[in-house]
Amino acid sequence: MRLTLFFMFCWVISANVMASNDDTMRYCNSDCASELQFFKKFAREGSSLAHHALSTMYLLGLATDKNVKVGLRHLNKAVKANEPAAVYQKAYFYHRGIFLEQDTEKALLWYKKATRLKVKGAAEKYALLLSEVASSNDLKVIAASKQLKSPKPTLDQHFDEKVERITISAGLSFKQVLYVAENQACNVNCELIASNSVAVPMIILPRDG
Repeated sequence: MRLTLFFMFCWVISANVMASNDDTMRYCNSDCASELQFFKKFAREGSSLAHHALSTMYLLGLATDKNVKVGLRHLNKAVKANEPAAVYQKAYFYHRGIFLEQDTEKALLWYKKATRLKVKGAAEKYALLLSEVASSNDLKVIAASKQLKSPKPTLDQHFDEKVERITISAGLSFKQVLYVAENQACNVNCELIASNSVAVPMIILPRDG
């Protein structure tokens, strides 16, 4: 059964096809095609936020064919540049097992880094995951965490694509992201804008929406 995507309460079937105009208009001025091209341009010019936006678009098939490999490549480029939203997104993917194999230890690591980068909600997600681990493994994990060679904390809480659908954070668009990405790519007379102050469309599950 193919994964079904849920965009702000609108159904989109996930095959190697582009999202419909009705859906993309919720995040873009028209069909997201121009946004996609601008993000590609800004990414080539060095914008880490543009790489993160491209990751979202490729992973969800927004104005382009869905391509998880390309989407994750753009995500990793943004993470390597310490783009706050991308660091948080990677933590979330490890946490919920979306696009990446679920890995609680890595999720905690990336949430902690996102917290240091002052990403809104990162500290809360870090605390939530710690509580999920504690309730799942009880005292064994707490005791193991004090040992030098402790086992990885694990959760029996894998994402089931047959049951749960992927969503994108509601009420957000790429308009402000484009503006900041353009400034990141700027070389002369540039306005410095902290990208962790920008509301970026993020891939999430409904339970976290």
